[in-house]
Amino acid sequence: MEKQLTLIVSQKLKVALQKFGHEVTLSRESDQDLDLWKRFKDIQDHNYDLALSIHFDHILQEEIRDGGRPACYYNNSLFRPVAEGLCRVITSLTNEPVATVKRHLMLLNYPFIPVVLLEVLNLQRPDHKRIYMDKTRFEEFSSQWSEATALAIHKLYEKAP
Repeated sequence: MEKQLTLIVSQKLKVALQKFGHEVTLSRESDQDLDLWKRFKDIQDHNYDLALSIHFDHILQEEIRDGGRPACYYNNSLFRPVAEGLCRVITSLTNEPVATVKRHLMLLNYPFIPVVLLEVLNLQRPDHKRIYMDKTRFEEFSSQWSEATALAIHKLYEKAP
């Protein structure tokens, strides 16, 4: 299920970012599996300003104790403002306390790749399940999330030299 939800949100985010004039490449355009190492290589081989890794199902033990809140992770202190800005977007849409910003996970171990990993919703939480199981509600949420995230990214990079 996560793969389908991620694809829907990623495609919407791509369109929203393109409206601001950003060039966007998705690691996959259809419901297919893609080797993680191929993703690393593709990100490394291109000179991307930012790589977003969008997820709906990651949950760590400490997050279970913390309610499994959506989270943003970053791999380099230069990208902390991007992660924090995107955390605010998710927080505003889910009406939850500020999402956690952390540094870990395999993809984030490559500091030469500018990566922000976004945990949008937690598939194990009943309140989040109500969003993604209701087609109309998920359509609205995913559209709002994509547009707000695109705007946050655009504003953050607009300020960059």
